[in-house]
Amino acid sequence: MAKLFISHSHKDEDLVSKFVELLEAQFFFDQDDLRCTSHPSYGIVFGDDPVGTLKKDLSNDCVVLGVFSHNSLSSPWVNAELGAAWIRGSRTVPLLCGNVVWTNVAGPLFARANPVSLTNREHIRTLLMNLQQYLTWKPRVAVGTLKAGNVEGRLNAVVETAAAIRVHFPPERLAFRRDLFSDEHLLRWSDIRDRNPDKVFVWGWSCVNTVSAQNKKVFTNLVDRVSELNFLALSPAAVKAAAAQMNFGVVCDRNTQDVADDIENAFSNIRTHLINQLAPNQASRVSLRITDWFMAWSGVAIDPDKDDGTIQVEFYQYGNPENRDQHLDYRPNLVVTRQSQFYAGFWKSLKKMWDAAKPVHCST
Repeated sequence: MAKLFISHSHKDEDLVSKFVELLEAQFFFDQDDLRCTSHPSYGIVFGDDPVGTLKKDLSNDCVVLGVFSHNSLSSPWVNAELGAAWIRGSRTVPLLCGNVVWTNVAGPLFARANPVSLTNREHIRTLLMNLQQYLTWKPRVAVGTLKAGNVEGRLNAVVETAAAIRVHFPPERLAFRRDLFSDEHLLRWSDIRDRNPDKVFVWGWSCVNTVSAQNKKVFTNLVDRVSELNFLALSPAAVKAAAAQMNFGVVCDRNTQDVADDIENAFSNIRTHLINQLAPNQASRVSLRITDWFMAWSGVAIDPDKDDGTIQVEFYQYGNPENRDQHLDYRPNLVVTRQSQFYAGFWKSLKKMWDAAKPVHCST
């Protein structure tokens, strides 16, 4: 039975064939160790039951690679195969093609998966090392040897083919999620990880979540990957003023003083990270501002001035702390691209808030 299962659309046969050639150049493995239905050497034998064969493969303790392109995103076969792997609890690795980012595919099937971009050479090299560990396949070549050039040629073919695949997504997408910065989703962070953007804005409550104790790794990775990182947070006074004006004592089902303390702690965390963990050249690329405006939404803007810019907005919710049944567990989250009719309005509002905010010095 197969040790490695490549779930993909047959319309992506060219890309998948090049990926199989890369595996063949890198590893020794038996024909039965790999299931790739579009490949003549690793497909289903004529006369065999396709459904029964795939069920048998996926019931085995195999590693599943899911190739995501515009073809596979709408393929019922791919959905069925990945759903079976999810139920089985198999180790599953998403492979992203072209302009597909984690925002487009993350969900219950891959809540904790670490995706691989097939347009990123380092991602693919890491995947090969991981497969050697998972599958105990013997490598044909060692990194740095003359023979490794053959592997690099195959790797380049995969990258070039994957980069040519483009997916046309709708200009805006609406979803209801519990928390985009939770361990289960991290949608905003994964989008940033795949793109390595020049400029990122994090505002509102997302600013606090990004630098909270449980998300220290997210913050550090943001600084490592983003050339210019800007935080815009509510001032503690703004939280208290809004609560008094609206005559309620609870924001996000918590006492307003606790919320204000969280914001103060967030500023402290940012300063601590900058002073103790980041190099001087990194610290100079991080800006922090506070605003007395009460924002009803938070989120992340990724390269907002570029043609492929995106703004991901999370709208706040209010609940009754005395009756949890009246709480909304999921908040509306909107992702808009530059092609959306709403993009200019969100970006104009964010820039206006940023220009009016007060800079906070993040150094001793």
